[in-house]
Amino acid sequence: MRKVFGLVGPSGTGKSYSSERIIRSLGVNLVIDDGLLIRNHEMVAGTSAKLEKHLLSATKRALFIDKTQRWEVQEKLAMNPEEPVLIIGTSDKMVQKICTYLNIKFPITWLDIKDYTSENERALAMLYRQRGFHAIPVIEVQFQHASKERFSLWLKKQVMQHRFLSTINRDLPLLSTPAQKITIVTPLFGRGLLTIHPRTVKDFIENLISDVHYPFSLTRVLYDLQNPQILSLHLKVHLVPHLDAYMNQFLSAIRENGLTQLGVPFQDITLYVDSAY
Repeated sequence: MRKVFGLVGPSGTGKSYSSERIIRSLGVNLVIDDGLLIRNHEMVAGTSAKLEKHLLSATKRALFIDKTQRWEVQEKLAMNPEEPVLIIGTSDKMVQKICTYLNIKFPITWLDIKDYTSENERALAMLYRQRGFHAIPVIEVQFQHASKERFSLWLKKQVMQHRFLSTINRDLPLLSTPAQKITIVTPLFGRGLLTIHPRTVKDFIENLISDVHYPFSLTRVLYDLQNPQILSLHLKVHLVPHLDAYMNQFLSAIRENGLTQLGVPFQDITLYVDSAY
């Protein structure tokens, strides 16, 4: 029988940020938080509520009301029916709703964030939340091949500096949890946008092309921070047999790796062929 833990606390009390040490103490690898199913700090299913533009749609995303999102998570959960899971929510009612939508029918062991954090830690977390910052308990970027190690290090440095240092007021003290275990974002429904810079997206796409040796090169990327799920790519294409199969493989790779490596679920991808040879 699957063990289910419900971590509960008001918004801005450091639940997601503190989840690393909590799951370690429980021996749990699987986390459900803000619309995502996360295993070992990697997103395996779902869509982050932080990408929604409005608070209402973000709430619906976090509760798994969307059928496609719900089925995707249910399918992953069914692959390991006895694996323990930690569900993060702002109240008992929210965790129970998530269990209802995801068809999780096991008893819930309730955990209070106050039992795992100090008053000072919660106060600091609330200070960050008041400035519009949220935490997601996933690794900033996860590249699987050694050939991408240099780019991975550059991306982590560039994104974390942009998110965590440049945009935070100088009077805010730094949080102590290891940066590689979480991602700090300003969500779309908050004061700003997810700060995945268009240059980062361009480097991500170029890395995909060079890693698989696709018969085309990238000439231009159109990526708008206001609409992070929409991506337009301009290509220079080498006319080879089965070009359509390469294109379909490329689109699938962008969708899959965009979610796991950048945390962006690219849903509307358009490819333009600028030239061919």
